[in-house]
Amino acid sequence: MQFTMEQARWWLWWYAVNPSGVWLAKDGVLQRLKGWGKDPIGACLSMNELVGPCRVTDWDASQPVGGPYEDAWVQIAAVSLVQTKNTMKLLPGMVTPACRDEFEVQVQKEQVHAMATPASCRPSRALRRPWRARGPASCS
Repeated sequence: MQFTMEQARWWLWWYAVNPSGVWLAKDGVLQRLKGWGKDPIGACLSMNELVGPCRVTDWDASQPVGGPYEDAWVQIAAVSLVQTKNTMKLLPGMVTPACRDEFEVQVQKEQVHAMATPASCRPSRALRRPWRARGPASCS
């Protein structure tokens, strides 16, 4: 996947660390208009967390060196499982033959497993319900 400049900037800030290797942000929200590319970047983020060099493991001349997150448990969450399908459909195309071989990645209909590690990725229904008005709405 080729990121737009905004997506690349978001990605770099998502993984930004301070000189001690501590995340600059502990959590975040990616909220953009339809068509911005939230599903592709979410799928990339999921695969990176599953098998990619997404954690600081060492330093090389004041630059962080990434390594895998050994016990990754990636959840693609939405209000309903149906809403996770667009992101989940992108995952098989992101797994290259080299990735399949190195991490023994198995892409199933609703799950992805990296058999060489205990890592897995699956859809999840968020616990929060969508916002609803609590009573009759009126406009004057």
